Amino acid sequence: MSLSALYGATLLSGLGTGVLLVMANWLLLKLYESSTIIGILTAASYFACFLALPVLSGWLDRYHRRHLLQRIYVVTGVIQLVLAGFALAGGTELILLAVSVILSVLVRMLDQMARLAIAQQLVPKARYREVSRHLEILRQGITLVSGVIVAVLIDKIALHHLLILDAATYLCGGMLLCLVQCQHQGGAATKSQSKLTELREGLSFLKQNHYFFSLMVVTLVPYVLVLSQNAIHPAHVEEVLQLDGDAYALIGVVFGVGAVAAPVLLTWIHRLGLLREKVIFVGFVGYLSASCIILLWPGFYATCIAMLLFSASHSVVRIERLAFMMEYAPVSLVGRISGVFEFIGLISVVLVTSMIGVIADQFSVNSAWAAMLVIILVGAVLFSLSCYRAQRSLITSAAGEDTEC
Repeated sequence: MSLSALYGATLLSGLGTGVLLVMANWLLLKLYESSTIIGILTAASYFACFLALPVLSGWLDRYHRRHLLQRIYVVTGVIQLVLAGFALAGGTELILLAVSVILSVLVRMLDQMARLAIAQQLVPKARYREVSRHLEILRQGITLVSGVIVAVLIDKIALHHLLILDAATYLCGGMLLCLVQCQHQGGAATKSQSKLTELREGLSFLKQNHYFFSLMVVTLVPYVLVLSQNAIHPAHVEEVLQLDGDAYALIGVVFGVGAVAAPVLLTWIHRLGLLREKVIFVGFVGYLSASCIILLWPGFYATCIAMLLFSASHSVVRIERLAFMMEYAPVSLVGRISGVFEFIGLISVVLVTSMIGVIADQFSVNSAWAAMLVIILVGAVLFSLSCYRAQRSLITSAAGEDTEC
């Protein structure tokens, strides 16, 4: 019952936010006709997360995680209702969109870390990979359903309606969290500690687990690029494909289909017994292939195929990352360890998103896609090197043990 309630709250809380974030980019492009503004707002959202991260990650290990998440949902729902009131009263759309998007991204970051920590408490270690797949199916199912809703509502719905929808889903998700029964297993963080000290505790654990740290950092690359491509996706549809909002929404639906299909396919892949490293490498190859397709064949159907590969590859890598995190991170430290990786990811998103938006405006959208191709290629090389070093380390350790014998 607790796990089902967590899944339901995840679905509900993410639905309104998914619609809001997709629609916000399109609204901004129509209002200002600039990918740079979209990139700046996205970067500002993740910079706000960067500033709040030491506090939020410490909260996850200090307070009861379900109670914390529930209160955040309720407060967020109330704030979005207030913003909807301002929108109805004729408030400036740019300011309202900026506040709403930044708030939504902040809550989504806390939501992801809290779900991981709560799921880790609810199930035995043998089920971590399965639960990671289920959470990803839900998360990407939200992407798919949000895309369908956007396809129906794009250019037909006002900003205040979007904010009311987001508020309603958060409030309903908060009520559903009442059914989640989990114990408070934090306690390592104390109120007297500074927030950065709490993050350093997570970092000190990672220093003792070099392979875990390097693998988790390198697999952040697809995550960073999926978020960064939001800055150029609307411009790609309008400038390169020369299509309208309906096409933008439809491509979003296709992205959601790929994201949902990947975890289902991964269930079959896991039964084959493939090592985690090989599965992640397949994800990198899929992302590289998608980047090449979108550059070499600039058409609507080619873009749909590329988006299928982007989303499926991102989901595959993300599932393995989360399962790896659940297996290696102690329950009492998972908030701070998640915080370290979110910290690294947020810095990367702020830098890469700003760069991608500027490249798209100053040069061309295809130049921005080419820059993303270079970044994912570097990520794939670094991942291969990390795996090679880990394998060499194991061989050396085994040889040393044989020598002692």
